[in-house]
Amino acid sequence: MKLHHYNEAYAHMVRRTPFANGSEKPTPRTFQDKLSTLKEASRGLDPESTLRLFDFYIQEALTKGELTEQQASGIYQSLPQAEIKETIENFERENFQFGGGADAQRMGTEASRKYFKERKVDKPTPTFEGPAGSAKVTGAKFKNPTQEKEYIKILKDRFKFPKGSNEARKVATNADIAKKFGMSLNNVERVNKALINKLNLSYPAQTYEGLEKIQRARDKLRKENIKKTSSGAVESKIKRDIKKVDPTALAKDVDIAHRASLKANANLGANYLTTSLGIDSKIVNQKIIQPIEQKLGTLYENQKKLIKGLKPGQVPKDIQKQLEKINIKISELADRTNGVLQGVLVDEKNLKPKIYGIDYSKVLGFGLVDKPVSELTPDDRALIQLNISEQIKAAKKPSVKSKLLKALGTGAKTLGKVVRPLGIGFGVNAVKTAITKANEQGLDLNFADKVMAFDSGDAEIALNNARRRVDPEFAAQERAKDLAQMTDDFEEVGQSTFGQFNDQIKNIKLP
Repeated sequence: MKLHHYNEAYAHMVRRTPFANGSEKPTPRTFQDKLSTLKEASRGLDPESTLRLFDFYIQEALTKGELTEQQASGIYQSLPQAEIKETIENFERENFQFGGGADAQRMGTEASRKYFKERKVDKPTPTFEGPAGSAKVTGAKFKNPTQEKEYIKILKDRFKFPKGSNEARKVATNADIAKKFGMSLNNVERVNKALINKLNLSYPAQTYEGLEKIQRARDKLRKENIKKTSSGAVESKIKRDIKKVDPTALAKDVDIAHRASLKANANLGANYLTTSLGIDSKIVNQKIIQPIEQKLGTLYENQKKLIKGLKPGQVPKDIQKQLEKINIKISELADRTNGVLQGVLVDEKNLKPKIYGIDYSKVLGFGLVDKPVSELTPDDRALIQLNISEQIKAAKKPSVKSKLLKALGTGAKTLGKVVRPLGIGFGVNAVKTAITKANEQGLDLNFADKVMAFDSGDAEIALNNARRRVDPEFAAQERAKDLAQMTDDFEEVGQSTFGQFNDQIKNIKLP
């Protein structure tokens, strides 16, 4: 007999028109009466159905005042399905043999508690104390001392290692324990809680050594800086978008790359831009580029120290010169990475941040989405997603690794221009020409613009970059041109470094 059959029959009886056949009004059934009925009916019921009907009767008795909360609690605690009939019989016998009144309730409660504490179990079982609804785990029972010893050994062995560590999981997970002893996961957690308190167990602190220690510290700082300047939630959504295109790429082949330093952006209180996110192979993002990142990190710290406490427009001349030197070094390092890393420069006068070295062919959306990551909309992400497949393919090409290694050792590129060995005079003249034309056109050249002119020997490079900042329409046209040059047509012919010319660049002035 299934529970729903019993319920249907019971419902039919209570739905009948009372005394329609002239029969006498029946005597109300007490909780004890229902227990007796259930004891007989349970022969044809499965244990789960019996337990559910038993629970219904208990709740009904509580509502009618036939049971106290303490009495009900004593029944509920760790009720084993296999012993339901015995439980009913014991409760019926011991809880109601004392008659009525407060004394009977107290004696009945004690009798039920005693039964549940003393009953035998075949597996690790939590024990409880307290009223129904707020009972607390107080201990655990075992089939025998051997089972108890085995369980405690597993738990103690797990506590020899840091919480959540691979070593601890190798000993046994909660799922492993549940399977071994035939328990539910909930009861494993309850038994563990009781034993941890009883045995005063505690996990040793997680420690890391060597490279792992450094990596953990980097990861922690990285997450903090993402929170400060970008958006962890939006970056997670971008990762999900990538998985829709290629489910295994992020796990096996590529990473989301932060081309501009998170640390530098956080130092300057700048919003992280979508044009500073890209896709790189794991070997490039995690290994090859790290030495340059470390050098840039030192420069960003020096940058931060220099501008601390300064206000825009009130920067002393000596500080301006030092910022210019740092900007040059940052630009050089960014150039050497073929667009894998961008430089975060600081304007020496107004202290505003400027991202240097954006290669639109290497950023998410190819520059078509140019806004803070935190402000990306679903439509923006959909636009970015259109090009994800091609960018993953490009990042996975073996030639990318070899070209980058070559560039880091022998030369670098400036977007859209070939870096050629130039004499100091050629570069100086380009900067002077750029300054003259900028004044004529009402453009404000910053230091990065001057560096571009000197490095390429072309004044138009600096003017183009300055015009992009103030003319959105012109910037859009130039981005379109950049997108048309997605093929790698750069010529690597020497190392992009200013060397002995660094000091001369910052002193370039109009006569």
